[in-house]
Amino acid sequence: LWGVPEREWYSYRKAFLSPGYNHLPTSLVKLCVSIANPENGKNVYLPYAGEGLFASYCKDCNIDGFEKDPTAWAITQILATPSNALVNVECCDFDSIVNQNHAKKYDYIFSFPPVLPGNATRQVVDTLYQLITKQLSENGEFYAILPLAFCNASSGWFDLRKIVYDYHKE
Repeated sequence: LWGVPEREWYSYRKAFLSPGYNHLPTSLVKLCVSIANPENGKNVYLPYAGEGLFASYCKDCNIDGFEKDPTAWAITQILATPSNALVNVECCDFDSIVNQNHAKKYDYIFSFPPVLPGNATRQVVDTLYQLITKQLSENGEFYAILPLAFCNASSGWFDLRKIVYDYHKE
């Protein structure tokens, strides 16, 4: 899990996207992808795909994912096209993801979840929790870029930190 100082997090916000959506700095995407170094043909899942930056840097991978914001989803479709990846990012709401068939396993999950108020945060945490526990392959890797406030918050993010810790302990 990567922590970004809160003042920097909010300075990247894009005015044309929905509330809660934040712009992801390309340097952080490149850092995560260089650490993961996904091999050709690996399965990658992008919950909260945003502008599709992870898709554009995961060359020759099989990419699935979702994005709730229609504008960000459209940008994903444009940016991911030249990456030589097989990209299938849907524009849908959180409930349809949590309730989907979890048969497919992923080698990598990259996420930059939205900053949402109150109970909506719990929905984001629950979605990521479901993906990690049901769709991450046995030796799979989970990468999330979160503001530092999430790492300190006692809200639902504690549950996500615990499952990531327990998953890597085994």
